[in-house]
Amino acid sequence: MNSRKGFRTITVDGRRFHWRVGGNDTSGDVPMLAFMVTPFDGLSGTLIVEFPEVWAPNRCKGSAGVVLPSHVARAVRTALVEGWRPEVHGDNFRLDAHQEEYNAPNPL
Repeated sequence: MNSRKGFRTITVDGRRFHWRVGGNDTSGDVPMLAFMVTPFDGLSGTLIVEFPEVWAPNRCKGSAGVVLPSHVARAVRTALVEGWRPEVHGDNFRLDAHQEEYNAPNPL
């Protein structure tokens, strides 16, 4: 088993990935309002999906953004269509998320 502390495993269209919500990235590449996805083997490119500032938890109103596995799967599919090649080692691939898409019945 290939486990990485703080990461969850997801399979998208037959391909395995690790993912986690940002904030604990020691390199500083993943902002607090983001999640990252890496190939399961951990040896290749990273997808970083960033949220707008309004996604931050609003303690006064009791609302907070929640990242679900369905959000991650949709982001992976979108990034692949937009040119992310997870099997190629290189720069991070960034994708912007929009809050409206995460509140809709079919997120991202």
